[in-house]
Amino acid sequence: MVEGIQCCFCAKGIENGGLDPGTLIYVANHECKESEQQTQQFFCHAKCLRATLHSKTPLYVLED
Repeated sequence: MVEGIQCCFCAKGIENGGLDPGTLIYVANHECKESEQQTQQFFCHAKCLRATLHSKTPLYVLED
């Protein structure tokens, strides 16, 4: 398990392996100048991300 990393969806620890851990980067004020943007990084399991996103949202990196 990666020390101190937990999934932002299920709150469980994340083991190294396969596609895990994954990282999501949220950018606030995306349309503003970069100096006005704020970013935050979240970790997640690939299966939790797939289960959480709407079925119409493409997720190419997790395609089998």
